[in-house]
Amino acid sequence: MMATDKDEKPRDDDYPDIVPEDTRGDLALEAGALVANFLPGLGGAIANVLSGWSAERKRERVREVISGLALRLANLQSTLADEYLRGDEFEDLLDQTLRRVANERHESKRRLYREFLVGAITKPAPYDEQLRILRILEELQAAHIVLVRAILQEPDPKHADGISGSFAVTLKRRMPELYKEQIGDLVAQLNDFRITEMSPNLQTMMTARGAEDMRERVTPFGQRFVAYIRAADQEAS
Repeated sequence: MMATDKDEKPRDDDYPDIVPEDTRGDLALEAGALVANFLPGLGGAIANVLSGWSAERKRERVREVISGLALRLANLQSTLADEYLRGDEFEDLLDQTLRRVANERHESKRRLYREFLVGAITKPAPYDEQLRILRILEELQAAHIVLVRAILQEPDPKHADGISGSFAVTLKRRMPELYKEQIGDLVAQLNDFRITEMSPNLQTMMTARGAEDMRERVTPFGQRFVAYIRAADQEAS
């Protein structure tokens, strides 16, 4: 059964405090000031969310994403109505995203959360769809991101001009650090997320070019995630 908005709302005891009590006000003010000059509504929403949190390492993760978010929005010269940024739906979305950021150890995943917020601010989608994306982002592992990059690679002419091939051979060549069984499990999970539509039997033989070019196996919904990954990679480079 699809989780409702109420189901998604975290309880106070679901997360440890993120910011020591005596610095909450300072962090809220600092966070708001980072973005208030060009998006006052967003600055206010961030300050409201952070004012109730608390722990140094998690605080730094949140600060990292907020700073990156401010730079991304400034570079995009984004303009949105304050009415949306001040709304309950956006504040709830921001709250749930930053709580996940605080608990995320992998920098690559935190960049994806940042890009999710950029998209939520610049191209708002229905709230339920945003929650669906956020839930999947939380479940994505760093290995899933590596796999998506491998699927998106352009065909290598040296291999595409062969007689035959398979997805299993192509993916193993592109991700030599992973076992074949791992690759199969990761592909099945991306299929479950509806990010890709790939045959569960990666060993199936096909033309060499077909095995080498998997880009069309990414679903329209998956393209949303591809956009986050590409934007995060571009900003990291």
